Amino acid sequence: MNSTDASHSDALVFFGITGDLAHKKIFPALQAMVKRGTL
Repeated sequence: MNSTDASHSDALVFFGITGDLAHKKIFPALQAMVKRGTL
């Protein structure tokens, strides 16, 4: 099997994202990455 035959998958795992930091920094940063097409 070469690299064109293999399926591509990624995973992001976040632990402890119920706090204030996640809502103020992490979620907006992830949304910005989605808008830019980098995520």
